[in-house]
Amino acid sequence: MATWTTTSLLLFATLSMIMAIRTGNTGGDIRHSEVRDNPGAMVKEGTLGSIVHAFEPNTAKFANAMSYTKWCTAVLMDLHFVGLCLVIATVGIIDLRMMGLAKGIPLKALHQFVPWGLLGLGINVATGMMTFIGSPSSYNFDAPFWLKLGALMLLGLNAGAFYLSGTFDQIQRVGAGNDAPISAKLIATSSFVLWVGVIVLGRYIQAYNHTIPLPPN
Repeated sequence: MATWTTTSLLLFATLSMIMAIRTGNTGGDIRHSEVRDNPGAMVKEGTLGSIVHAFEPNTAKFANAMSYTKWCTAVLMDLHFVGLCLVIATVGIIDLRMMGLAKGIPLKALHQFVPWGLLGLGINVATGMMTFIGSPSSYNFDAPFWLKLGALMLLGLNAGAFYLSGTFDQIQRVGAGNDAPISAKLIATSSFVLWVGVIVLGRYIQAYNHTIPLPPN
């Protein structure tokens, strides 16, 4: 195991050094044309640079793949929906229990499903960022998009209040048939309302595209 670790470390260190040298040389040639014999000539890379360039990410290709490739877009949207289902199924049932529904289930047992909700949140963040990077102009001036991000930020504050205010410790002791404390009910209600808002706003992102006026030139 130690041999494989050392070999992998040396391999990645060598590749990193090669990339650093290439970036330094090529970047210097591009930004400081005065160092070249013919400042007007295009920068030409060697064999190694050409091979590396073939595997480098291309922003235009990435944007086209995210926005205009049918299968890529469909997979991203499907994964985003699956992630949202995991989040809502986990957080929603906990919120409803704290609000007073399904009192026969102890809250501590429900909280064991939180890792699934975090998995769904991670899927949504990754797919959402990839979709945004693929077509930022479709979201920059979209009112529901920014309202959705605002709701997500409030949900982050809501989760912080839940875990840092001592409310989490209190619900750990709420058994079957017992009511959650009022602080937990307030946090659960606000969380439930905000998640409903996230779902509704996400549904109207495309319908209300370019609803924020462009700034004057």
